[in-house]
Amino acid sequence: MAKIGLSERVRVAAVRARGLRWLAASRVLNSRLLHWRAGTDALRHMLIVPPDLRSRDPSVWTELAAGHLGLAGQAAVLNKRSPFDIPALNQAWARELHGFSWLRHLAAADDLDAHRAGGEALVRWMNDRSFRQGLPAEPAVRARRILSILAHAPILLEGGEAADFATVGRGLSREIASLTRTWRGAEEARARLLALTALVAANLVLEGRERAFESAQRAWVFEIDRQLLGDGGHVSRNPSAVMELLLDWLPLRSCFDALKRPPPEALLVAIPRMLTMLRWLKLGDGTLARFNGASVAHPAELATLSAYDDRPLPAWGIAPASKYARLTGGASVVLVDAGGPPPLMMSGEAHAGCLSFEMSARKKLLFMNTGAPVAANQDWRPISRATASHTAVCLAEQSSSRLTRHPGLEAILAAVPLQYPAAVTATFDAGGEEQVFSGSHDGYLQRLGLIHYRELRLSADGTALQGIDRLETKGGQDRLKRDCPFAVHFHLDPQSRAERQGGGDAVLITLGDGQVWRFHATGAAISVEESQVFAGHAGPRPSLQVALRGACGGITEIRWFVSLTRDSTGLF
Repeated sequence: MAKIGLSERVRVAAVRARGLRWLAASRVLNSRLLHWRAGTDALRHMLIVPPDLRSRDPSVWTELAAGHLGLAGQAAVLNKRSPFDIPALNQAWARELHGFSWLRHLAAADDLDAHRAGGEALVRWMNDRSFRQGLPAEPAVRARRILSILAHAPILLEGGEAADFATVGRGLSREIASLTRTWRGAEEARARLLALTALVAANLVLEGRERAFESAQRAWVFEIDRQLLGDGGHVSRNPSAVMELLLDWLPLRSCFDALKRPPPEALLVAIPRMLTMLRWLKLGDGTLARFNGASVAHPAELATLSAYDDRPLPAWGIAPASKYARLTGGASVVLVDAGGPPPLMMSGEAHAGCLSFEMSARKKLLFMNTGAPVAANQDWRPISRATASHTAVCLAEQSSSRLTRHPGLEAILAAVPLQYPAAVTATFDAGGEEQVFSGSHDGYLQRLGLIHYRELRLSADGTALQGIDRLETKGGQDRLKRDCPFAVHFHLDPQSRAERQGGGDAVLITLGDGQVWRFHATGAAISVEESQVFAGHAGPRPSLQVALRGACGGITEIRWFVSLTRDSTGLF
């Protein structure tokens, strides 16, 4: 376990102290004596209903009518009870329940009963005072609830009782007032940004909230500037963070436009950059690369967001701030993690995947990282963050990054942060017939005395990828004191098959659409081993991996080559 420096300890202490002060203040400000301040019937003063870009599944209503509610990857059996009357399956399930994002599925159902059920759930929640503290009052949960009510309550309450409409309207006002008082207590950066997004949206679309809008917008712009990188990535280096922010910010920008209000310059600058970054991190199968906490992403949502940006991708080679490299050739895409971990205070989701890569061939994945598990499967999270769960080089069964145990940081991030590698280099060359990425990192230098160098060469037609993984000592000594075992992992999609060929010095990889790729290597023993993919709503799925194993005595070079040998699609 790594330790943090004095400056980081001081910063953590300051954040924790600030959070505790706001927590104490919020308990006073949320007392019943002050609830009279939020008595306005907000829904009757909506100027516009924000759209919701998240994918909708009307079949959720069919399941709910049958007594099941699936949230955060787990389904609860209701037995004719309200979902608010049963024990929560876990905290992730409870957060989604109280965040009400599931209302979009009921709103999308062409069934009046579904709309009534959604409206009744809102009214029931607003009338239950026990939900005004604890988990339902967390800033991120409250923010998601506000955004969901703004987008769907007018539909779900249409044609209902006037008293119910007024109840939800007054409850929404109370929620906005509470979040205004407590958003600063959100210690985690993305939760704070979500809370401010909800406040800006609410104060924009509700009439007569000009002063509150200006205050929320100033704080929101500050957080945008603090958390968004110059190339459109998020400071956490999690590709999913970009997608989630865009799903909230694009509807908000449309509200500014419809109301003929000028959006802040920070938003106008950020959105095009983020759309470009999202496409930069998108593979040929329509999914986001599984780096640094990214889990399964809905291809439909990615396609919706991609439609907002039809400009050609920039000729970066390596994204200048986010540090992700993109190689393209023919119908193949290779994405490489070419950067170090994010700042310590943002590293709760980060993975030890430096110099790992993913590759798609046409619309199928050839190599992938195993990704982060969804909220319902958090027990797998530590394993998913390890270097061995990435298409990367792992030394002595250790990860290239080191977990950093610190009670204050873990409380803020709800996870163990990580540090290292400290020095990462990366270059890109597209001048010849191939696109070439070269990089190195020192994640193993202090513990094992080795630096990892990786080179990837993608052919112009995308049918061949050549790799070189080299391990060297810093001073160039020929020998280490003892040999260091290594493994180079190449994780495959669960739909792919792999089998040793001939004498066993090569592996044939068959993708789901019939493509067959031949993989062979020198400098290490090749094998096909079991693996598992963590990214997915259904939980970990069994898969396979090609592994190259051996021992490094000082300077070791592993060369490997994968090429398309048969393509039944005829599209290469």
